[in-house]
Amino acid sequence: MQFKLGMNITFMRAILLLFLFAPTLVFSQLETRFWHFGSQLGLDFAGTEPVELTNSEIFAIEGCASISDCEGNLLFYTNGGGTATGFTNGAIWNANNEIMYDMEGIEGGGLSASQSSIIFKKPGNNNAYYLFTMEEAEFDNDGGVPGQPQGRGLSYFEINMDLNGGLGGVTVADERVYVPAYEALTACLHDNEEDYWVIIAADDTNQFGVFLVTETGVVDTTFYQPLDTFQFGSNYFKVSPDRTKLFASGDLYDFDPATGTISNGQFINNGTYGASFSTNSQYLYTQGPGAGQIVQYDLNAPNISASQITVGVVNTDTPIPVGIQLALDSSIYCLTSDAFTTSDLYRIRDINGPNPSLEGPLFDNGQTFLPGFGLPNFTDHLFIKGESLEAPPLINPDITFLCPGDTIVLDALNPNANFSWSTGETTQTIAVTEPGIYSVDISNDCTQVFAEVTVETAPLPEAAIVASQATLCPDQSTTLSLVTNINGAADIFWSTGVNNELAIVIQEPGLYTATVENACGEESTAEINIELIDQAPTLTLSGPQEPFCEGDTITLVATAENASLIGWLDNVEQAEISVQEPGAYVAFAENACFQVEESIEVETRPCTNCLEVPNIFTPNQDNLNDHFTPLVNCEVAQYALTIYNRWGQEVFRTNQVDQAWDGTFQGVPQPMDVYAFILEVDFATDQVTDVKINGEVNLIR
Repeated sequence: MQFKLGMNITFMRAILLLFLFAPTLVFSQLETRFWHFGSQLGLDFAGTEPVELTNSEIFAIEGCASISDCEGNLLFYTNGGGTATGFTNGAIWNANNEIMYDMEGIEGGGLSASQSSIIFKKPGNNNAYYLFTMEEAEFDNDGGVPGQPQGRGLSYFEINMDLNGGLGGVTVADERVYVPAYEALTACLHDNEEDYWVIIAADDTNQFGVFLVTETGVVDTTFYQPLDTFQFGSNYFKVSPDRTKLFASGDLYDFDPATGTISNGQFINNGTYGASFSTNSQYLYTQGPGAGQIVQYDLNAPNISASQITVGVVNTDTPIPVGIQLALDSSIYCLTSDAFTTSDLYRIRDINGPNPSLEGPLFDNGQTFLPGFGLPNFTDHLFIKGESLEAPPLINPDITFLCPGDTIVLDALNPNANFSWSTGETTQTIAVTEPGIYSVDISNDCTQVFAEVTVETAPLPEAAIVASQATLCPDQSTTLSLVTNINGAADIFWSTGVNNELAIVIQEPGLYTATVENACGEESTAEINIELIDQAPTLTLSGPQEPFCEGDTITLVATAENASLIGWLDNVEQAEISVQEPGAYVAFAENACFQVEESIEVETRPCTNCLEVPNIFTPNQDNLNDHFTPLVNCEVAQYALTIYNRWGQEVFRTNQVDQAWDGTFQGVPQPMDVYAFILEVDFATDQVTDVKINGEVNLIR
């Protein structure tokens, strides 16, 4: 789509989408959102496509400058100063498009200087700005200004945005810096992210003038000899967004933003007026050398001049040089004029790669009013300085703990921001050697974020091994698991050769160890002994060898070797049980790998109460319990009773069932005491069990 850009009160009626699917734009800080240039021309770069401004009051033949705050609110704009017969004086306009300051034709720069002005924030003051202005080479065409025989050269103004209800006001006006100087003016942010460098052509010495600007104004000046004095006179300067390159009227130099040093110049082309670097600072776009030609140079090429490719050709009916400027949408815009009647606006897309394209003319109103051919002059670092701040993790995720004697670097990222650490430091990174809580406030002109991190020392490692089975069975495996207090922040070394695993599977018995090493190299070792069980338990049962009397209680005992558990079925997990009923009783024994069972059969028989043995008698001649004798109620085949005193002396013996002890020995009454006896009775019937009793009886008088 092609439009002609004509100049009347309004120069653009509509903006049409050039591509159906426009790329998503990544916006930098919005100080460059609004452009005011030419004759009441303006663009708003708030969206994916620039939109026309219909209320601009600017008149600029060439150089001009605009500035917004970092949220994209317009602050002020200027044509740089000067005057020309029949045209508006130089001025500064506020956000309401009203004149903030009238330079009256005797202050500021020149109305047709190629770079009449540039604006940047005053160091150390978020609400104040410096406006530097540059004189035009034709400053005396309409007659010189008294007291300015060589023009006004480089000058500056200070604007305080706190004045006039936030619309701003000039507090320092037309402060002269250097005379004579004409046409070229650029600036860039210092490496300290606070101060600025201003670069001009010092026309009396044919040198670069590099001025250090701080919150107090210009504090230092250094001069450098340019590569090509003839080219130097073309007077259009530009510093790359990354602040490492300076383009000056057809020549390319290295620039050091820390020292302001200009060095290593090389010739690029002839006939250059406007120029701009790509956002990534790898490519340079200039006018020429052919008429209307827009070319690209790859600054990474071995031979930069030879890397030239033609991007396209603007209207060849416009012999006036082309103004070129990087924009917020990561495109470069080109403005050219045909002898001050109409202007054409073009756009270079895909500027950060080897295949850019030229579009345009973009707008057409069919008017023929003096349009101008200069675009706003910016410090191009603004196009890569991000507006948003990231709350950083501060500590490298790969660093877990602070080890004794070590240093950890905490990084607040956001290299273009301001930093205030809890330690009092103000740098992007700090080095810490002690554990603790560290925090930082990170801020730029618009936003502020807070980040905090706790730096800890690595805990001394602890380790233990647990097994899914404490013993191994034949043809089985078990899992050994490491229990540690520093999981995820340690190295683990098993005696099997396996490393950095919290669990291993083993199939062989033996002693196993695991060593855990924390992030600082401190170690702890755990061990476990795994035994192999390859034998089943041996189980033995004992109980009565003959049937026992009905109603009696007997004890069954289970004993085993190689067993961890012994018991009887029906969940009786004990080695001995008491039973009264006949039948088969089953016992079990088990270890971790085997279980065995054995049974025992017990029988009962009916029994008569054939024998009763008293445990006390009183031989005191009262005819009551005067004798000791067992009471036998069944037929006896054999009988024997023997009684002993405390010293083992036999005091009574009989084989007669009806013979009792009267408590005497050899006719002498025995003393009160406990006497032991042995009673053996064989009954005449098999239905009664023979007995042998070792008992005691008390003799009481």
